[in-house]
Amino acid sequence: MPVTLCFIKDKHKVMEHKIPLETYFAGLLQKVEWQIQEYEDTAADTLTLCRLCVDYLQEILGELKTFIISYPFASTEEEIHFFKELKPLLASKIIYYNTVYKIEAPSAPCSTTLPSLKVTWKFLMS
Repeated sequence: MPVTLCFIKDKHKVMEHKIPLETYFAGLLQKVEWQIQEYEDTAADTLTLCRLCVDYLQEILGELKTFIISYPFASTEEEIHFFKELKPLLASKIIYYNTVYKIEAPSAPCSTTLPSLKVTWKFLMS
């Protein structure tokens, strides 16, 4: 079922789109994959890569949350499909990069100066 989206920038309407959930999510997932690949190609080390990816994925999950709040699911099945199948595709990436960060951080030189990444379940589950 299509939904009208309004992308807001500086409290002004920028554009409107009618887009189904599957199309929106596929585009979002492709955007995430491209950005992660870019980070992998340019990051100086694993810790930097993980920090960049976690920060980016938190931003993307925020965008997804904004979309879903205004999205009228066509059926209960569509809603269940989103929360059981689609959203975990993004949530698993943030869990992965956060776990790698936690494993690598103690062995990194100057690890005491690196900020701690805190990914809460509340954020992932919202």
